[in-house]
Amino acid sequence: MEHDSPWQVMAREARAQARRIVEELDIEGHWRRAGGVVQAVGSFRTGLLVRHRDIDFHVYTPELDVRCSFRVMAGLACSPHLHSLHFINGSRTAERCLEWHAVWRCPDEAPWQIDIIHMAMGSPFDGYFERFADRLCQRLDAETRDIILRLKYETPASEDIHGVEYYQAVLEGGVRTLAELRRWRTRHPLEGVNLWMP
Repeated sequence: MEHDSPWQVMAREARAQARRIVEELDIEGHWRRAGGVVQAVGSFRTGLLVRHRDIDFHVYTPELDVRCSFRVMAGLACSPHLHSLHFINGSRTAERCLEWHAVWRCPDEAPWQIDIIHMAMGSPFDGYFERFADRLCQRLDAETRDIILRLKYETPASEDIHGVEYYQAVLEGGVRTLAELRRWRTRHPLEGVNLWMP
């Protein structure tokens, strides 16, 4: 009988904690009551959470309404554990979105970053990152999932590597070690939004 690797156990525990935080803040409920469609994205959706504790959501409403966005996030901000909340108005950028970046912090627990990207339905990236996550999960097997989790764990906190870089390097570049990943990144520098699709 095969046992899960330490990285898989760690990822499962991290995802469970992330779900508890999402439920405590009622992120999905707040947005749905405001008419939003809420989709988990990133490592929270794929279960590839290890050391970098982040929870990512994309939220879609019929229109990109700044007032609506602030009302919903004000409700989330009532939590005593929402330590900080930062807003970026990207409505005039190519992504046409409103960005919210929060830090959840509870005594005796490591902080979590929560990123909520609010977009209008039909905007340029509507559904893109959800499809990315689902296709990534379909391509991963036990070995490649374990390699990605291990590489994420081995990456020093001071080294900023985007999730897509791990995935593309492992699945397309055959990368297996952190040294190989660093060399791969030198040959494939990340510029802007990486639109690689698994």
